[in-house]
Amino acid sequence: MASLVCLLAVGLLFGGGQATLEDNAGPFAEAGPRPNDNNSAMCMDKDKFCSDWAKTGVCLQNPILAAVICRKSCDLCPSELFNDTSADCAQRTAQGHCFTFPESMHYICKKSCELPPAEPCEDNDNKCGELADKGECQRNPHSMFLWCRKACGLCPSEPCKDKDEKNCDLWSRLGRCFSYPVHMLVNCHKSCGMCE
Repeated sequence: MASLVCLLAVGLLFGGGQATLEDNAGPFAEAGPRPNDNNSAMCMDKDKFCSDWAKTGVCLQNPILAAVICRKSCDLCPSELFNDTSADCAQRTAQGHCFTFPESMHYICKKSCELPPAEPCEDNDNKCGELADKGECQRNPHSMFLWCRKACGLCPSEPCKDKDEKNCDLWSRLGRCFSYPVHMLVNCHKSCGMCE
């Protein structure tokens, strides 16, 4: 929860201290269409503040933002997706850190932790359904986003649309794709720029 509050505070700071309903609501403008993950030339940041956010640790604090909005600055492009960025990843993995510290380990030690690619959108553990039924999608959204996207309802819907057509556009312009990513990415695919 603290990482989401931090991200919102950073966004409001860059946006002049307030989210507005104007076309360019600071850093919270619509994310736009998702790039094709198979084309590294299309792997890019969708927000001009991604580079600044990456330098301040937001990629580790909010992997949902990293995967959806700041792929290039957070080193999540296909060519970089499975590389370890720390020399002691093998030791950390052997100590079980991939599961005890999943947010940081899946960023620093992607190859050693065998982080699954985001596409196709599927569950990468056979216990995902059971974990989702027990409420883990809400209690542990970062790890569940990485491992159990389908069970948590975080895959783009077909056809790509907002489940709440009345409110999603307004909420996205208020920055809620970032401040409430678990709810928004499940219910507001189109407004949060999750459509292909």
